[in-house]
Amino acid sequence: MEYERYYRTYLNEVARLSGKSNDEITIAHFLDDEGCRRAYRDGIDVLVLATVFCEIHSINREAYNEYSAYYDIFVREAERLSEKRGGANSVMKSMGENRVRQSFLNGLHPRLAADDFIRSL
Repeated sequence: MEYERYYRTYLNEVARLSGKSNDEITIAHFLDDEGCRRAYRDGIDVLVLATVFCEIHSINREAYNEYSAYYDIFVREAERLSEKRGGANSVMKSMGENRVRQSFLNGLHPRLAADDFIRSL
Protein backbone atom coordinates (compact mmCIF):
# COMPACT_ATOMS: atom_id res chain seq x y z
CA MET A 1 0.00 0.00 0.00
CA GLU A 2 1.47 3.35 -0.96
CA TYR A 3 1.60 6.08 1.65
CA GLU A 4 -1.23 8.24 0.28
CA ARG A 5 -3.64 5.30 0.45
CA TYR A 6 -2.35 4.39 3.93
CA TYR A 7 -2.90 7.96 5.14
CA ARG A 8 -6.39 8.18 3.60
CA THR A 9 -7.32 4.84 5.23
CA TYR A 10 -5.99 6.18 8.54
CA LEU A 11 -8.07 9.38 8.31
CA ASN A 12 -11.19 7.44 7.30
CA GLU A 13 -10.83 5.00 10.19
CA VAL A 14 -10.24 7.83 12.68
CA ALA A 15 -13.43 9.45 11.38
CA ARG A 16 -15.39 6.18 11.61
CA LEU A 17 -14.18 5.39 15.13
CA SER A 18 -14.96 8.91 16.30
CA GLY A 19 -18.50 8.77 14.90
CA LYS A 20 -17.94 11.10 11.97
CA SER A 21 -18.41 10.60 8.25
CA ASN A 22 -15.34 10.26 6.02
CA ASP A 23 -15.73 13.80 4.67
CA GLU A 24 -15.85 15.42 8.13
CA ILE A 25 -12.68 16.93 9.55
CA THR A 26 -11.23 15.27 12.64
CA ILE A 27 -8.38 16.21 14.95
CA ALA A 28 -6.14 13.92 12.86
CA HIS A 29 -6.44 16.33 9.91
CA PHE A 30 -4.81 19.12 11.93
CA LEU A 31 -1.78 17.18 13.11
CA ASP A 32 1.52 16.83 11.32
CA ASP A 33 1.56 13.49 9.52
CA GLU A 34 5.17 12.64 10.41
CA GLY A 35 4.04 10.10 13.01
CA CYS A 36 1.83 8.46 10.41
CA ARG A 37 4.71 8.41 7.91
CA ARG A 38 6.96 6.78 10.52
CA ALA A 39 4.28 4.17 11.30
CA TYR A 40 3.94 3.48 7.56
CA ARG A 41 7.71 3.00 7.22
CA ASP A 42 7.77 0.76 10.31
CA GLY A 43 4.99 -1.44 8.94
CA ILE A 44 2.42 -0.59 11.63
CA ASP A 45 -1.06 -1.74 10.67
CA VAL A 46 -3.05 1.33 9.62
CA LEU A 47 -6.24 0.29 11.43
CA VAL A 48 -4.32 -0.35 14.64
CA LEU A 49 -2.67 3.06 14.29
CA ALA A 50 -6.06 4.77 13.87
CA THR A 51 -7.47 2.92 16.88
CA VAL A 52 -4.50 3.89 19.06
CA PHE A 53 -4.89 7.51 17.97
CA CYS A 54 -8.58 7.52 18.90
CA GLU A 55 -7.90 5.89 22.25
CA ILE A 56 -5.12 8.34 23.12
CA HIS A 57 -7.31 11.33 22.23
CA SER A 58 -10.44 9.83 23.86
CA ILE A 59 -12.48 10.18 20.68
CA ASN A 60 -13.32 6.52 20.10
CA ARG A 61 -17.10 6.11 20.05
CA GLU A 62 -17.09 2.35 19.44
CA ALA A 63 -18.40 0.41 22.43
CA TYR A 64 -18.63 -3.30 23.11
CA ASN A 65 -21.15 -4.07 25.83
CA GLU A 66 -21.59 -7.73 24.94
CA TYR A 67 -18.69 -10.14 25.29
CA SER A 68 -19.82 -12.20 22.28
CA ALA A 69 -19.61 -9.16 19.96
CA TYR A 70 -16.22 -8.23 21.43
CA TYR A 71 -14.95 -11.79 20.97
CA ASP A 72 -16.12 -11.90 17.33
CA ILE A 73 -14.28 -8.66 16.53
CA PHE A 74 -11.19 -9.87 18.38
CA VAL A 75 -11.12 -13.10 16.35
CA ARG A 76 -11.65 -11.25 13.06
CA GLU A 77 -8.86 -8.78 13.85
CA ALA A 78 -6.48 -11.51 15.08
CA GLU A 79 -7.03 -13.44 11.86
CA ARG A 80 -6.56 -10.30 9.73
CA LEU A 81 -3.37 -9.30 11.54
CA SER A 82 -1.93 -12.82 11.54
CA GLU A 83 -2.55 -13.22 7.79
CA LYS A 84 -0.15 -10.33 7.27
CA ARG A 85 2.44 -12.43 9.09
CA GLY A 86 1.45 -15.69 7.40
CA GLY A 87 0.24 -17.62 10.45
CA ALA A 88 -3.55 -17.43 10.51
CA ASN A 89 -4.11 -21.13 11.18
CA SER A 90 -1.91 -21.39 14.26
CA VAL A 91 -3.18 -18.20 15.86
CA MET A 92 -6.59 -19.41 16.89
CA LYS A 93 -5.14 -22.61 18.34
CA SER A 94 -2.88 -20.67 20.70
CA MET A 95 -5.46 -18.12 21.80
CA GLY A 96 -6.57 -18.27 25.41
CA GLU A 97 -10.12 -17.11 26.04
CA ASN A 98 -9.21 -15.85 29.51
CA ARG A 99 -6.90 -13.32 27.91
CA VAL A 100 -9.65 -12.10 25.59
CA ARG A 101 -12.16 -11.91 28.43
CA GLN A 102 -9.72 -9.91 30.56
CA SER A 103 -9.17 -7.45 27.70
CA PHE A 104 -12.95 -7.08 27.41
CA LEU A 105 -13.31 -6.47 31.15
CA ASN A 106 -10.46 -3.92 31.05
CA GLY A 107 -12.18 -2.01 28.23
CA LEU A 108 -9.36 -2.55 25.73
CA HIS A 109 -10.54 -2.17 22.13
CA PRO A 110 -10.69 -5.65 20.53
CA ARG A 111 -8.42 -4.56 17.67
CA LEU A 112 -5.75 -3.48 20.13
CA ALA A 113 -6.19 -6.67 22.15
CA ALA A 114 -5.77 -8.72 18.96
CA ASP A 115 -2.69 -6.74 17.94
CA ASP A 116 -1.17 -7.29 21.38
CA PHE A 117 -1.96 -10.99 21.16
CA ILE A 118 -0.43 -11.38 17.67
CA ARG A 119 2.71 -9.48 18.71
CA SER A 120 3.11 -11.80 21.71
CA LEU A 121 3.32 -14.93 19.53
